[in-house]
Amino acid sequence: MTGSPSRTLLLVEDELLIAESESAMLGNHGYNVVAAATGEEAVAIVRERDDIDLVLMDINLGEGMDGTEAAEQILAMRDIPVLFLSSHSEPEVVHRTERITSYGYVVKHSGATVLLASIRMAFRLHDAHRRILEREQSLRENQERYRHLVDHVPAGIYEVDFTTGRMISVNDYMCEMSGYSREEFMNMRLPDIIIGEGQRVFRQRLGKMLAGEPVSPYVDYEIRLKDGSARWVTLKNMFYYGDSGAITGATVVIHDITERKEEELRREAAIRVLRESEEEYRIVLEESSDPIYSFNPDGRYRYANRTFAESVGRPVSEIVGRTVWEVFPREEAEQRFTTLKQVLESGVPREIEVRLPRSGGDRYYIASMNPVRNGEGNVQSVICTSKDITVRRRVEQALEQALEEKQALFRELLHRFKNNLAMITSLVGLEKNRAMSGETRLALENLRGRIESMANLYSILHRTGSDMGIRLDQYIGQIAQSISRTYVTGMGAVTVKTEMAPVDADMRIAAPIGLIVNELLTNALKYAFPGGRKGTVWIGLERRDDEILLSVSDDGAGLPAGFAIGESSGFGMLLVKTMAQQLGGSCGFQRGERTVFTVRVPAGRGQDD
Repeated sequence: MTGSPSRTLLLVEDELLIAESESAMLGNHGYNVVAAATGEEAVAIVRERDDIDLVLMDINLGEGMDGTEAAEQILAMRDIPVLFLSSHSEPEVVHRTERITSYGYVVKHSGATVLLASIRMAFRLHDAHRRILEREQSLRENQERYRHLVDHVPAGIYEVDFTTGRMISVNDYMCEMSGYSREEFMNMRLPDIIIGEGQRVFRQRLGKMLAGEPVSPYVDYEIRLKDGSARWVTLKNMFYYGDSGAITGATVVIHDITERKEEELRREAAIRVLRESEEEYRIVLEESSDPIYSFNPDGRYRYANRTFAESVGRPVSEIVGRTVWEVFPREEAEQRFTTLKQVLESGVPREIEVRLPRSGGDRYYIASMNPVRNGEGNVQSVICTSKDITVRRRVEQALEQALEEKQALFRELLHRFKNNLAMITSLVGLEKNRAMSGETRLALENLRGRIESMANLYSILHRTGSDMGIRLDQYIGQIAQSISRTYVTGMGAVTVKTEMAPVDADMRIAAPIGLIVNELLTNALKYAFPGGRKGTVWIGLERRDDEILLSVSDDGAGLPAGFAIGESSGFGMLLVKTMAQQLGGSCGFQRGERTVFTVRVPAGRGQDD
């Protein structure tokens, strides 16, 4: 069975024939099966092996530990799905298993379809349970982070009950900023620290909120600190609503805006001076090369200079007194209106980037909207200044287009190079078929395999569209599949397995590693299993610190006596040694139950072209 990597099942069954039959059926459906005849043996296997993915547990296991007791001990060691498989269908037996695990109960001889479906369902249930536990852990961590954030964020945060006006909670920063302790805050009402006009604003807002009328979440107050000094703060309210829809409370974030407020006051004073000399003010605005305009609180244009009128292609008389909806197309108008509304409601300056369509090409501006307040502190207009950034935007667009063209050219070059490699592979194959000498055919077949390993590399680069690097494990996997189609299909009894961790590598490392894997895997499949011998070839890959470790091993016939990599007369071993040295690494081998070739290379190193 092909597809995703198979899972390993522990089959606990004391009847040998049943165990062999079920193991064969499960193996035919892609599972690795480990068998145990007793509960004690099953517990020992799970304790010693960490690759068991699911347990198929018979209940009656003869003398000694039964299936339910074995399951309890296994579950005490590991979080693993246990599926009971028994010939008993009595309710009391089923109930016993349900107290232990909820992954399923299958009556023996129900058929392969029922058993396989139950196994898949058990895996899905286990995965769902694991995701739920992860989400619960994430929620707890998020709550803890939220509490930590509230206590340590550089802003005052408190909760207030608008029905009583009292504070419910307050963070450390608020206490440090105001000088009041948390206990003092708990016995205070917000108006106790608001001074000046803010008292009237607070009462007005509170009355509207209790009446269910909408209010802005933003408001500025001047407050008195415990040491007697005064500071300006801006409050952002995140409101709570009662069953009637009225606002009952809020979490409030408070920032010190004293410097900004003083700047606003200075700006307002400057504006008053300008108004006293209105003619000079208008001359400055009219002669400005930047578009300048202003809005009334109702969102209509209050003023527009000549530059702005020219930029929108309308005379000033068709702008003043109209809304943005009457001056701009809907999409552009909506963007401007949204920002204008935010400034009018919050009193906070904002910037937006806007586009003006023109027949000769769109123009782009950065528009700064600043609130203008009257003597009572209310926003009476919004004045806007725009900076033309068309040149900058066109340069950015040109750079983006150049990048897209470069990427398209890169993909085309990869495509052509990949096709050229495929053509070369085909030509080598034709020459191999025509060759009379077996030695020549073998040499050409080896050459074609090396070329195909390079072609696999460029196939990956073409898919990703990047020349910066590739997933080395995916590249080696493609080489293994290609070689397996050539050799393993004909051999039948040899299996190629991969045990590779995700490893990123650049081209300088990937290409030599691909040639090394091609040589070692080809040699193993050609020479390690003579006469139709059965066996397995393993390919391993991992990164340890700053080193990439590659291994190719087999349980075949083993190497000839006296074999040494440096003394081998074959071109393949010479190529392996040369590629490893080129990467600044080494290669070696070990004999034993497996013949293991190991290549170690520094990560991130490779010989420049």
